[in-house]
This record gives sequence, C-alpha cells and structure tokens, in this order.
Amino acid sequence: LVCKLYEQYQEDIGIFSVFFMNYVRLNVGECLYMAQNVPHAYISGDIVECMACSDNVVRGGLTPKFKDVEVLCEMLNYKGGPPATLEPTELEKGVLLYSDPDIQEFQVTHMQIEAGGEQRRLFSSDGPAMALNLSGCGNVTISGETQEVTPGKVFMLAAGAEPELHAKTKMEMFVASCPPEFFKSPSPSPMVRK
Repeated sequence: LVCKLYEQYQEDIGIFSVFFMNYVRLNVGECLYMAQNVPHAYISGDIVECMACSDNVVRGGLTPKFKDVEVLCEMLNYKGGPPATLEPTELEKGVLLYSDPDIQEFQVTHMQIEAGGEQRRLFSSDGPAMALNLSGCGNVTISGETQEVTPGKVFMLAAGAEPELHAKTKMEMFVASCPPEFFKSPSPSPMVRK
C-alpha cells in the first residue's frame, strides 16, 4: 500500500498514516461507520458516502488540497481498535437499510429494482430524504408528477413524500434520510421543587 501511495502522491507525508490506520477492503454491500474526528482515507473503487451536517473537512495528507495538520492533530480521536462495521437490515427483497442507534443524524436505504419492477416507499414521514440513482433507468412519480430517472440523477423528497419508482432497466438507488428517532422531542425534565 505504501508503494502504491508513493506512486500517486510522491513525497506527501500522509503516506506514513497507513501505519496508524486500519486497512480495509470492502465488498459490495459492506459498510463502515466513521464517527466524527476519526481519521479515514478512501483509496480506490466506488463507494457511496453519507455524512452528517458538518462545517469542516480537515485534511492532513494524501491530497493536493489545503492541509491543516495543526487543527487535525487537535481534533482527532486517538483511540485504536477495529473499524466499526454496520450490517444492513433487509426490509424486503432488494431493499436494505443501513442504520444504527449510534448514528442519530441519518440512515441509508439501498434499493435494487429489477427491470419492469416497481417500488413505492415512504422514506421519512417527518423530514426530507435525498435520493441518488446509481445505475439503471426508469421514472419516479411524486404527487402525480412523473420525472425520468437516469444514472447519476439526484432528487430531493419532501417529508411524507411516497415516491413510486418504475424501473425500465435494473435500477440501483440509495436514499439518505433521518431516522424516525431524530424527530422525537426529548422528554422534559421533571421540575425540582424546594
């Protein structure tokens, strides 16, 4: 891995980071969860990445972009251990949900719809959802309005929207939304009387 990174980044100091990080090869459908302030690097292949709202991405190496090593060193979580993996829940054939109680901000639904197939699903009744059609062609109907869906198409779903998806060719789609628990109000604390 060090030789491969050296070919790509020459004398970038970030090459040495591989000695402090887990090296993981993911297969299709496998998922890692990176908590905030956990260093990570993506080397090659195709992935779908979903991030919680954030006001920063801090880089320390392996990039031609700005590197803020001082801030990175201050904010990093320096705890070791194996990477946190996330097993999907099969909601039905062709529909996987990547969700975990520790991930409060989002969940991801992965759908595969066979050519000629249809899918109607409510992703979030309380908040918006963002869909990415990774591959295949078809159309989506929301509130009676139909739009064509092609590879790379991204569309926003309003809270409570229940899109009807129709696949002309086999479609693979990812939809990010907030889990239902995200919208529940915390219970009020009981008042202490003196």
